[in-house]
Amino acid sequence: MALILKNWMIGSTDVDEELQLMRSKNEALCARAADVNTQLEAEEMQPGRKRKRQVENWLKNVEELEAEVGYVEKDVKRGQFSSHKMLKRDIVSLTQEMDDLMEQGNFPGGLTLDDHASSSVPLVTSKLKGRLFEENLRMILSWLVDEDVCRIGVYGLGGIGKTTLAMHIHNKLHEDVKTSSVHVYWVTVSQENTIVTLQRKIAKAAKVDHLLEGETDQIKRAAVLSNALKKRKKVVLFLDDMWKHFEVEKVGVPVGKDECKLIITSRSLDVCRRMLCQRRVKIETLSKKESWELFLEKLNNFDDLSLEVRDVAKLVAKKCAGLPLGILTIAGSMRGVTDIHEWKDTLEELNDPTRHHGDMETDVFPLLELSYNRLNDVKLQKCFLGCAFFPEDSKLSRYEIINFWVSDSLLENIESREKQLDKGHTILNRLINASLLESLDSQGNYVKMHDLIRDMAIKIGNNTSRFLIRSGLQLTRVPNAIEWTEDLVKVSLISNHIADIPSNISPACPYLSTLLLTDNPLKTIPDSFFLHMMGLRFLSLTQAPIKKLPDSISELKNLSALEVAGCMSLNYVPPLSKLVKLRVLNLNCNGSLVDVPKGIEVLPNLRFLGLQSCDKLCVPFHRLLTGLSYIEHLEIGYGIKSVLGTDLMKLQHLRRLKGCWMSDVSNFNSYFKSQHFHQLKYYQIYIAMIGSTHYYSFIDNVFDKNVVVYEYGKDQEGQIKPIALPDNIQFLQLICVDSSNLLDVIPSMHGLSRLSRIWIGYCDSLEHVWSSASCSDLELESLEELNLTELVNFRGITVDGKLLSGALRNLKKLTIEYCWNIEALFTQSVLNQLQNLEVLEVQVCSVLRELVSLSDNLEDAETADNNDNTKMIYLPKLRILQLIYLPNLVTICLKGLLSYDHIENITIIMCPLVKKLPLSFPLLDDGQPAAAPLSLKMIMVEKEWWEKLEWDNPDSAYLLQPLVTFSGSR
Repeated sequence: MALILKNWMIGSTDVDEELQLMRSKNEALCARAADVNTQLEAEEMQPGRKRKRQVENWLKNVEELEAEVGYVEKDVKRGQFSSHKMLKRDIVSLTQEMDDLMEQGNFPGGLTLDDHASSSVPLVTSKLKGRLFEENLRMILSWLVDEDVCRIGVYGLGGIGKTTLAMHIHNKLHEDVKTSSVHVYWVTVSQENTIVTLQRKIAKAAKVDHLLEGETDQIKRAAVLSNALKKRKKVVLFLDDMWKHFEVEKVGVPVGKDECKLIITSRSLDVCRRMLCQRRVKIETLSKKESWELFLEKLNNFDDLSLEVRDVAKLVAKKCAGLPLGILTIAGSMRGVTDIHEWKDTLEELNDPTRHHGDMETDVFPLLELSYNRLNDVKLQKCFLGCAFFPEDSKLSRYEIINFWVSDSLLENIESREKQLDKGHTILNRLINASLLESLDSQGNYVKMHDLIRDMAIKIGNNTSRFLIRSGLQLTRVPNAIEWTEDLVKVSLISNHIADIPSNISPACPYLSTLLLTDNPLKTIPDSFFLHMMGLRFLSLTQAPIKKLPDSISELKNLSALEVAGCMSLNYVPPLSKLVKLRVLNLNCNGSLVDVPKGIEVLPNLRFLGLQSCDKLCVPFHRLLTGLSYIEHLEIGYGIKSVLGTDLMKLQHLRRLKGCWMSDVSNFNSYFKSQHFHQLKYYQIYIAMIGSTHYYSFIDNVFDKNVVVYEYGKDQEGQIKPIALPDNIQFLQLICVDSSNLLDVIPSMHGLSRLSRIWIGYCDSLEHVWSSASCSDLELESLEELNLTELVNFRGITVDGKLLSGALRNLKKLTIEYCWNIEALFTQSVLNQLQNLEVLEVQVCSVLRELVSLSDNLEDAETADNNDNTKMIYLPKLRILQLIYLPNLVTICLKGLLSYDHIENITIIMCPLVKKLPLSFPLLDDGQPAAAPLSLKMIMVEKEWWEKLEWDNPDSAYLLQPLVTFSGSR
């Protein structure tokens, strides 16, 4: 018994020693595991790092072993074991595992490795504001899943939200990293746009910068970087704030399917184009509603403001003109301000570009000014600053702004006016592409300057060139003497209410080169006003009711441009013989002028002479020719009589001819075949019968080559003299043409392959309705717009009994107004040729019953099967549909007239018999409509008509309701 007890005690002692050893090693192992976890937390906070699997497995094994130790401790404490031998064996086994894990826990290769799929972190950014931002986000994300789209460009004005949008896309992709194999990298490029810098930044973002260490050869660096990115396969690379383009191959970015996709942000459309972006999106300013909501959110104390302060706050928010950066800056600076006086002072600062709000000076203007500085061209910068002379929110035509630059000598040192105009178009395009001017249409024919950009331009002009800009401020008098400082260079008082200039004002401004008094109700100007402006080069008094120009203008010997267009009461212009530097004399639309100014025949540098629409001016053309041998741009009109082609040929340098009336068709036919005619870059010629009354036709300056055939028909002998139009004509107007067959008047029409637009009006004699008769042989390949207005007895356009439908293949815009006897607009065959039609406008056609007739022969349309809905009729590119006052219109189409992908605006007003909208919806599996067209922006209708519409599915009305605006409502 004693021996058994002794053996028991010996076993117990051995177990206690092993148990103590196990506990000691377990503590050491747990401490090591805690250290590993601490180090992991630190390393995993770094972007693109994740724990190794062996570390993860080791920690799991340590955790499981610790649990087993706990079980053994509990068994020992409760005495729940069969023998000391079994207990000791368990303890020794656990201790050995601890030794093994402790050795494995050294991790000589480190705890973490690069995880390039998650190398980016969510970027901190503000919330997206506005419907357009949300739409752009969805659109760009859809492009990213398109395998064929590898380059996406986001462009727009500085501070407008390009980076914010890109950040949201980046963060959305970052959220999806865990469920996809995409690698997302963000690089801020800014102005450090060199190949080496880009390589370094991209490599650092992708965590492969160590591969470029020590390698100085740019080509080899590109190869290394490209190879590293290719191994990762799917990569989305964000290049934010790009100012110059680069060739991706030279940097080492392997753009392509299953390789790398680029998303770039830039202020310049040109950068996006030269980066070969397959998809581009321009970020627009916020709407008034969205701007106000963002302003309130940032202000954060609107409820604390009085009603009076709230009214001022709305005006302050409006001054930011939808620019998010401006809104956030101003709202942030006014947060907590409740004093009405401080709010009024802020509004005054924003209204006066010569005074600037402090935060705008430091946060907004420097950002906007970067775009100006990056123009890197003095001529370009001067032209940009010149746009600020016009009033705030001015809509400027391309023709207007380029001619202004020419008159203001901003394009001097260019030898010819034609080359100046070419340079002007180039400069305007560059300013639009740089987002310094906003294009108001897809062709850039009209532009405007953002309010804050204009303020920035005025600030620069004041600091560098001494401008005095007071345009559009409703001034009733010219600035006081203090403001007419001696160092003034340019003064703009456009669009004010200045009716008179006091006789005691004679500003001493010897360096003043430009004075713009355009669009003021000026009745008189004293002679003394110009006495001390001998350096004046450009003077504009356009659209003033002044009757007499002061004689002192005759002494402005440095004057190079004098513009008095639109002065309908002007009847006296002083002699101009001393103005030997005069290059531009614009007297267009002067209704009281009876003679040309004396002395213009001796002006050696005159290149532009405008006498168009001077109705009382009766000057034989041969007399006007005296002294105009160097004229390049001539604008004349109905008052200039007896224009012959042989006379025009005497103007050897003529390149632009506008408003020339000809009645001798034979002379015209021979002139257009001459070499002189073919040297014209722009022409607008009226062909009219003798005795025709003057008619103000619609002229679109988009087209360089225009011919108007007006009140033309049979002569006294009942014959029509055919007109042989030049084959390069782009725009043809036919007004009051008395013929049933256009080929009788224009037999060459089938050869006018460059014709872009036809405008036809008041033609009572055209007989046939549009039918299926084909005129494919007419080859009017480039027709872009057809406008039919006031066709009292119009039934169609035919040539030898055949419809001009073949000319419609490239028609982009069709406008029909006041066509009283048209019953159907299209046949199916004609509609099939309108595959490029973008705009369809039909107004005031009281007899029109249907847009598309079921029968190709309109006379048989009434007997056609009106229930035949089997054919789908599409206008695949139609964006705008406008139907107004069509009281007998019953049906718009058969089926599917509008393309689901393109339609943007629909207007239907005063069409009471129309019961259905011409819209088709994609359907879900259960037959329900899926969604409204993504492209659709607005539906303008009458409320009562909308509520009575019939729907194939009631859900369609619900989907369209947010896009509906009722006519007459605000």
